[in-house]
Amino acid sequence: KNNIFKDYINNLPNIKIEKEKFFKDLEQEEKYSFLNTPKSIEYKTAIDGIKFPFQIYQEKESGVYIDDKEVEFISGDGLRASIHSKSGSVYEGQVTDKGIPHGFGELELRNGDIYIGEFVNGKKEGSGRLFSTTGGCSYEGKWKEDMHWGEGTFINPQAGLSFKGSWVANERHGLGSISNSETEIKGIWEHDHLVFGHEIKMMAGLEYYGEWANEKWNGNGKLKFPDGSVYYGGFKDGDISGKGKFLKVTKKYNSELDEEVFVEEQIIENDNWEGGVICGHGKVYTESWCCEGDWSRGSIKNATITNKIDNDSNKLNIYKGEIDSRTFVPHGQGEEFLENGEHYIGHFVEGKRDGEGQVTYADGSSFKGNWLRGLRIGKGSIKNDQLEIEADFKEIIKDTDNANEDNSVLFGKGIIKNKLNNSIYNGEFENGLPEGFGELKIINDNNNIEIIKKGLWSKGLLIKED
Repeated sequence: KNNIFKDYINNLPNIKIEKEKFFKDLEQEEKYSFLNTPKSIEYKTAIDGIKFPFQIYQEKESGVYIDDKEVEFISGDGLRASIHSKSGSVYEGQVTDKGIPHGFGELELRNGDIYIGEFVNGKKEGSGRLFSTTGGCSYEGKWKEDMHWGEGTFINPQAGLSFKGSWVANERHGLGSISNSETEIKGIWEHDHLVFGHEIKMMAGLEYYGEWANEKWNGNGKLKFPDGSVYYGGFKDGDISGKGKFLKVTKKYNSELDEEVFVEEQIIENDNWEGGVICGHGKVYTESWCCEGDWSRGSIKNATITNKIDNDSNKLNIYKGEIDSRTFVPHGQGEEFLENGEHYIGHFVEGKRDGEGQVTYADGSSFKGNWLRGLRIGKGSIKNDQLEIEADFKEIIKDTDNANEDNSVLFGKGIIKNKLNNSIYNGEFENGLPEGFGELKIINDNNNIEIIKKGLWSKGLLIKED
């Protein structure tokens, strides 16, 4: 067993170490790192330094929020004028000696939009607020050459949307945060596109941290689910895609606390996720169990399964072959190596030996034949140093609460050849000894029948001769 699976056993994952990587060292691990570039590290440092809008709101409500921005005072000195343009707009405020808006003023456009703020040589520049009377949208912040340029806040009340952050030439560019009724994002924008962000979907209970493109999760990142489960790896168009690692968390009842608690139960690694479904080579494992193989659209047909007998030791049972994709148990044709020395090749149904199969035991003996629900039932043969048996077998468990290899009884009806005394028994038996009605023939050295015993047997002895 160790020769066949040596490399596999040496590479079995340790879930305790892997979980530690999830929460501590994952960002330094090359295989699954989503902060593997200097730019991403720079982005992370930047967005971690700002707050979500809901955090600012909570702090304002509790009275602990402090806005440390300096208050700007606008001078009212200088020439003032009221200007009506041919296009229908009206300006009132400070002007140059040539009548060009310059300084503080109010501009009402023909469509009803109103700007109140600073001007430089006829253009909106400095601090100001633009309010749309048609759609209700507004922008308040810095301007340059009639464009949003610098720190500013845009609000669209109809869409329930607001953005607060850095602008360049009317485009979101730099650090900022955006929010609506369902989600809040703080991140980095480049030329009006979000490239790296931290998103919280309040209604869905999801939290994403990583790279963006086309207004969706694209690239590498991490996603936290409402139940505490976490995924690290690749994303495409808002879905888990590419190489990634998933830590599944489930709720279990804790009798001591008398409540349900989150338990880190399972880790899934895969080289190719597609739309949140595993589609490539990977493994699923817990502290005592591991299943490795190739997946297709979330389904797996062949795998290697390792079960630890004791979590604190290296005692293993190993299976390689077809499995049930839903339950991850042997199902179909496979090969099994048990820690007690058994080696089985044959058919399985729902995790149990079922159908044709052959097992070789640690002492060299073997059984080849039919199995049913893990028991030897039907036609088969047994071979060991002393006996060869061809029979119809029926194995039962004496104590269903304590099933082990010493707890079963093997009944049968057939032929037993004993190599030691050169005898042939034909009849009923139990665990290799005549039990019930049967006939025993002893063959001499000349292959002639020397003795025939026929009748009722018990524990290998004739108790009533026929």
